[in-house]
Parts: sequence; C-alpha cells; structure tokens
Amino acid sequence: MAEKRLVPDESHVGGTVAALFIAPVVFVVAGGIVGALFGLLQMIFSNDSEWWTMTMVGVVQAVTGTYAARTACDAVLRSYSLRAVFIEFVIIVAVLILVAFVMLPWSWKRIPSLIEFAVIIGVGWQLLWKGEDL
Repeated sequence: MAEKRLVPDESHVGGTVAALFIAPVVFVVAGGIVGALFGLLQMIFSNDSEWWTMTMVGVVQAVTGTYAARTACDAVLRSYSLRAVFIEFVIIVAVLILVAFVMLPWSWKRIPSLIEFAVIIGVGWQLLWKGEDL
C-alpha cells in the first residue's frame, strides 16, 4: 500500500501558484464580456435600469466568470489546489465588500453588487471548494 505524502509535490505547488494568477484574470475577462453583452441587451430591450436588471447582469457575470476560471485552470494546469483558488476568491470578495462599505454611501443601489458577491462565493463553493467535476 502506497503512503500518502503530506507535502504536495512541486508540480502541484507550481500549478496552484499559476492558478492563483490565471483564475482572477479569466474571471474578469469572461465575466466582463458576458456581463457587457447581457447588459447591452438589457439596455436595448428595456427602458429602465431597475436594480433587479442590474442584479441579473451581476449574477450572470458571477456564474460565467467563476465557471470560466475553473474551466481555464482545468484545461491549462495538470495539478492545482481548487481550495486555494476558492480562498483567493473569498479574499478578493471580502476586500471588495470592505471597499464598498468604506468608499460608497449606503443606498439600495449597493444591493445588486452584494448579491453578485454572494453568488460568486456560492458558485465558487460548489466548483472550487467541493471540487465537483465539470
């Protein structure tokens, strides 16, 4: 019976470091493109910018960006820590929430971004922490 190694090998550590750079970039690019297209369609076919339409754009961005980040890391890297990428997303979201509370006055227009942050954490939990196969 083979022994389990407590220390990961070099390729796993290198893959994790690479994933910590790749995942946020892919998240921003993919989520930005899909969110911009979805927002453009919403702007063309709707005459209002209600908070719920902004929320839907944010949810689409969050789901698409998180899924694309996981897919890109799986396609490029052989071995990496999914949980490290999830922890990175949690830290980024926590910093963004802190900046929003410090820099922006409280208003109801902040709710869509908070919902988007919650969706990022929820989808990230499912795809990255639990490590579900795609």
